Amino acid sequence: TSDTFITLSTQVGKSLTLTGNHMVQTFNKGAIAASMVQQGDILISYKERGESNGNVVTNITNKVYRKGMYAPFTKSGYLIIDDFVVSNYIALIPEQPSLVLGISQHWMEHTFVKSRRFFCDQVASCMGENYTSDGLPIWLLTPYTIVQWLLSQPKTIQIIGMTVFAIVSIIVWLILGHPLLLATLLCITVVSSWYSRRCDGSKKKTIS
Repeated sequence: TSDTFITLSTQVGKSLTLTGNHMVQTFNKGAIAASMVQQGDILISYKERGESNGNVVTNITNKVYRKGMYAPFTKSGYLIIDDFVVSNYIALIPEQPSLVLGISQHWMEHTFVKSRRFFCDQVASCMGENYTSDGLPIWLLTPYTIVQWLLSQPKTIQIIGMTVFAIVSIIVWLILGHPLLLATLLCITVVSSWYSRRCDGSKKKTIS
């Protein structure tokens, strides 16, 4: 289907075209929605891997009409499009690089998708997935709808919901990506709890 895109042009004549809510990796602001990129921001080139005056955005063209394409979910969470590093994901709130607790939208979304990747790798094959007319995987439709509903609620409810989502994301990140760190934290928690109870018991005996 046709959609409205944004074209970001750089100082050396290279350009990147993507939808406004698709996140692009920048050197100075991290992963942000394409619609929030400003002139002077620095895109990250895959070949150069760092700051380069040639990657400075000098022109932004809105309302570019193109036929939409599917964006695959990669293990790293990033894609290389026209030599520029972009995120796999869209910004749920384009105006906010982070949703809550300073945690970036890219990190939270990529961590959530890790649980799906684990299921596909270890439990069942996910070949032959189906997509909506907007290119959204069917399995992601329900979580996406819930998040969109949450974002339409009053600010307090948004903060509570996103805080819960952030905590769950951190737990998933620890379980799937850093099991040793998780085990260490659990051990520290158990030992601290045991030591605290022992100290409380000693105090009660001394008082009696």
